[in-house]
Amino acid sequence: MSLAYDEELGVAPEGWTAIPAKKVFASIITRVSNRVFVGARLCRDPTYRNLLDGFSDAVMTAGAIIRMAVPSIFRPLVGWLFRAAFGHHRKMVQLVAPEIAERRRRRTVDATAPMPNDMLTWLMEQPSETGTEHSCESLAMRLLNVNFVALHSTTHAFMHAFYNLASKPEFIPVLREEVEAFLDPLEPSSWTKESIFKCAKLDSFLKETLRLHGLGAIWMPRLTLAPFKYSDGTVIAPGDFVGTAVYAIHEDDSNYANAKEFDPLRFVNSGSGEDGLLWTQKLTGTSPSYLTFGSGRHICPGRFFASV
Repeated sequence: MSLAYDEELGVAPEGWTAIPAKKVFASIITRVSNRVFVGARLCRDPTYRNLLDGFSDAVMTAGAIIRMAVPSIFRPLVGWLFRAAFGHHRKMVQLVAPEIAERRRRRTVDATAPMPNDMLTWLMEQPSETGTEHSCESLAMRLLNVNFVALHSTTHAFMHAFYNLASKPEFIPVLREEVEAFLDPLEPSSWTKESIFKCAKLDSFLKETLRLHGLGAIWMPRLTLAPFKYSDGTVIAPGDFVGTAVYAIHEDDSNYANAKEFDPLRFVNSGSGEDGLLWTQKLTGTSPSYLTFGSGRHICPGRFFASV
């Protein structure tokens, strides 16, 4: 993380410099996330990072075109053609194959040899049901998929958190004091999940950021399978899409006092729980009035990784 910040932000000779926030933060998030996904070598490879960025853009572009302009009967074919034309999967295989081969070689030479503690190793060591999950092609596609869902959403949250911090500079020393009480920047072993989760004010700051700056006004889309009639007479027909008006819920004064105002310490509740926050008040917690990560069986499982 320190290396990513140093290389992406650098040090301005005059003390201040302008940066393209989204581009820089996206690069930092990609590097930090892929340090966990694939290890140090690949996460620092510009070719690898550019491929991930291009893949996300291609998926969104192709998805929009297919959704709006292609009849449903032809969508599987057109989707396959888009995939072949962009070639991201093929290029991903070429990039990760040497890393996979090296790890397999080390395991073959010494079955007890320590392996990198990252997601690629976890996937390689996971029992295979069909015998195909451990192929380079399968591992490459799974890495593309997890990066697609992880990077842009985290970058969005990260960027807005920095904007909010810049607009509320009086909270910089407040958050810094809390972080320094639990985390030692010179002692990596202090950076544990447990220590991070004790930073209740930081957690509240990030949760408030996501409350007001989520990924969309309508969330949790669902396809109606059977007719449904609301108490006011509104009828939802089979085939209709429905969703939850997340912004309306998050900015409703009946759910939050002064709901449209950014209150960094809104979710801090002194004396409630060992670390000052009830579960529903935590960044990863959910409730009917906080739906950033969804709700029910399909709630976002990656929220715990994103919160760290």
